Amino acid sequence: MGANRSFGNMEPADTLYRALLALPQAGLKPLRVSNLWQSPAWPPGRGAADYLNAVVLADPDTVAATEVLERLHRIEADHGRVRDRADRWASRSLDLDLIDQNGLVLAGTGPAAQGLVLPHPRARDRDFVLAPLLEVAPGWRHPVTGEAGCDLLAGVRAGLAAGGEARPLVDGRGDWPSPGAVA
Repeated sequence: MGANRSFGNMEPADTLYRALLALPQAGLKPLRVSNLWQSPAWPPGRGAADYLNAVVLADPDTVAATEVLERLHRIEADHGRVRDRADRWASRSLDLDLIDQNGLVLAGTGPAAQGLVLPHPRARDRDFVLAPLLEVAPGWRHPVTGEAGCDLLAGVRAGLAAGGEARPLVDGRGDWPSPGAVA
């Protein structure tokens, strides 16, 4: 999950917290929650605000991956997300991605996939996904390549410019769950 734009009177951290609370109502029970992480917006140089990110390990209760994604998109819409196909890198009030579902591999084609690619095709290249993911699933391995998440993260960070990496946000927010805590 990520956000870098306010929604109504809610700052991005508040929106992420509200989205976390909306997951069980959508049938997606949070099991573990990462820290909040802060990362520069992509691509660099656009002048967009930094993102706040987190990863939630949720139990989809035997829901198909395409249905999980539809539920995530409904939560996004409820929190002001407007998908701008003309600007892929537009700021977002809320961005909820399905990174992995029990090692399922979907190529985005065929009736079962309905355009969904799993694991998320760019997760392996994003430290703001991998770092919080490893907080909630320290032994995670990429379902296609078998690479350890910690090795992927090290490789991504080796290629980042100084100051470009995601970092845990420690600001005393009392309402954000402790890392690993059940929400």
